[in-house]
Amino acid sequence: MIRIDEEFKSLIPPLTDEEFKQLEDNCVRDGIRDPLVVWHVPDSDDILIDGHNRWEICAKHSGIQFNIRRMDFNDRDEAKLWIMSNQLGRRNLSEVDRITLEDKMQGVLAKQAKARIKSGAENPTKKSLQGQGLTESQIRRQNSTDYKIARAAGVSEDTVRKVRAINKSPDADRLKEQIRSGEISINQAHNIVQVAKAEAEGRIPTTKSQKKRQEVQEATERNEAYEQAKGDGVISFTDAKQNKDDKQTIARSWYEEIKSALKKLYWTGALNKTELFAQMRETLTESERKTLVEEIKDVRTVLGVALMELEE
Repeated sequence: MIRIDEEFKSLIPPLTDEEFKQLEDNCVRDGIRDPLVVWHVPDSDDILIDGHNRWEICAKHSGIQFNIRRMDFNDRDEAKLWIMSNQLGRRNLSEVDRITLEDKMQGVLAKQAKARIKSGAENPTKKSLQGQGLTESQIRRQNSTDYKIARAAGVSEDTVRKVRAINKSPDADRLKEQIRSGEISINQAHNIVQVAKAEAEGRIPTTKSQKKRQEVQEATERNEAYEQAKGDGVISFTDAKQNKDDKQTIARSWYEEIKSALKKLYWTGALNKTELFAQMRETLTESERKTLVEEIKDVRTVLGVALMELEE
């Protein structure tokens, strides 16, 4: 008998409805080619650790044959690490799911490391970092969970913290599904979580992006006041220094807007660029495509001017 362990099942990122339907059609048409992987537990039922969607399809469509691959593990933590490592090998894993899995994996690894240290074993990671001539501060950072997850997932530590906050939200499943589909970004989902948390605590919700917009607005107003004061001949060293800082704030805001726009063109968070542009070519009408091409050309011209100005 094969048993479903809900904790193990929860480690596996869910398929979208479209992905599940595609897998179901393939299994019904071609059969199940890859074996279901189970943890062979002596004197007990085998526990499914890979192939939950295929198992569900088999239960739905009687008569589909499948093979089983049995594996042995020393304990549940070892089984969890295998499940997560296997999932991280999936090429189509979304960024939010990759970070979530890396976070869970680091939790299990940290638990094992504590057990080894408690038993008198050395911390091999810290010893290795010390051998690289790093400072204590650098060692602490590189030995931190957030740093390890960020390195493994190829994201910033700030993104790791945002995903962790999303996972703690009551709406985590819905938000992650929207991130997977490209409907919202991780930053947008995090803003939604922060606003909901503030409202629940009776505070006025203020997201990081809202704070930045407010800072730019205030800087712009001070800059206008400075220009007026300069025209009237009323200016001080303090005002001039403040204006310089305000101009930097405004310039950084422009830079972030340009970077954000380019990132949206290059990467949706749900599809890679090749798939994205292929879909655009299929769905846009000839007129829409020509309009978009002209708009991109305009952007390219503006960026060319920006490059010349900034490289001087």
